[in-house]
Amino acid sequence: MPYAITWHKRGAYKKFSGHITAAEFLESISVVNCHPDYDTFKFTANDFLAVSSYEVTADDVTLFAAHGLGAKVSNQHVVMAIITKDADITRIVQALHAPLTEYDIGCCENLAEAREWLTLKTGATVVL
Repeated sequence: MPYAITWHKRGAYKKFSGHITAAEFLESISVVNCHPDYDTFKFTANDFLAVSSYEVTADDVTLFAAHGLGAKVSNQHVVMAIITKDADITRIVQALHAPLTEYDIGCCENLAEAREWLTLKTGATVVL
């Protein structure tokens, strides 16, 4: 599996590696959004630092946004950190963010930056 999820009391950390398809990323979204405690989550973190390649189309980004909007209805307080140094992934996130204007998404270049951003946004110490 090209991703692993670490569950936290108030969130989820997803670490992706190798080649990622849109279907695999969507599966990871569904697994987190369907977690029985999702309504109490404060954060999700998506770590793409170990990703070597990926397949994502504009239609895929629209589908990701639709799932994000649905999840936002369930939990209006969750924030999302994207951890990457890849400029193309950052552009995809920016495209995703456009329809998700109510979603607080932070792009971070490393885990330390993500922890700091998530701690600031959630008001609780986040350890990834």
